[in-house]
Amino acid sequence: MKIVSGSSNRPLAEKIAFSLNIPLVKSSLKIFSNKEFCVKIFEELTGEDVFVIQSTSFPVNDNLMELMITLDAIKSNNPRSVTAVIPYFGYSRQDRQTITSSSIPANLIAQLIITSGADKIITVDLHSEHLRKFSNLSLQNVPITSVFYEAIASDYLPKDTLIISPDQGGIDRAHALAKLLNLDVVSLYKRRHAESGTCIMSLETSVKGRPCILIDDIVDTAETLCKASETLKQAEAKSVKAYITHGVLTGDAVKRIEASCLDNVYITDSIYSSILNHKCLKIQSLSVAPLIIEALTTNLASGLSPIPL
Repeated sequence: MKIVSGSSNRPLAEKIAFSLNIPLVKSSLKIFSNKEFCVKIFEELTGEDVFVIQSTSFPVNDNLMELMITLDAIKSNNPRSVTAVIPYFGYSRQDRQTITSSSIPANLIAQLIITSGADKIITVDLHSEHLRKFSNLSLQNVPITSVFYEAIASDYLPKDTLIISPDQGGIDRAHALAKLLNLDVVSLYKRRHAESGTCIMSLETSVKGRPCILIDDIVDTAETLCKASETLKQAEAKSVKAYITHGVLTGDAVKRIEASCLDNVYITDSIYSSILNHKCLKIQSLSVAPLIIEALTTNLASGLSPIPL
């Protein structure tokens, strides 16, 4: 096994390589004055199973282009297999047509990655299963459930705690976690005001006096997350914590979280900058490294064939 790190999340790649007791492959990224990328690989990879770790987070298009050029450089070294490990898959929210003539960027990006040299894609907690189900590409989506379960179960957990999905789109993710924790699930209902366009959230179940744990895959502007916590606190929830897989955290997201009624927010290290470049005491980090390590070793043991999910 060989591991190549892109520039978007080298600390995560280093953590994975250290746990597996193997060094990262020596490589370099040069950015020319016109912003073109040049990637060089300085090790022999013939006959090797190579895993490239690169989140396609901000700057999304630069990180994506770097990944594709890296895959092409590796493929020219005649490896046995190449797997693109993309902890956070940029464009994943654009996984279906909104109108007949619109593009489906998530599917296009996945195809470009395969065309660039990847035999398979491994990612963590896709926004939805739509891309994997309706694509003929070799794409493995690793659920985040076990990471959240271990973090929540290791702390004091009252039996009346509720797992909360901020909308109907994340209800399956919430149910998977709640089943392991033997807790009930509640979903918030989100709609837009017809005139103002403001987000309105409602509850159909009482949360009064009960600890609530919000579960979601992405926090971007944090508007939905903070509105959800406000709705729960107004309904007299005892406490509100949030567990989020991917911390995109654009604009004033961190300030919103700091000013919100959220007690704590746990975000994984699938995106590097969102964890280390903030100054919000409410935000704490979890790691997806164990998930990815398990996926890599399982794929090697199975001969890198797609794993049925």
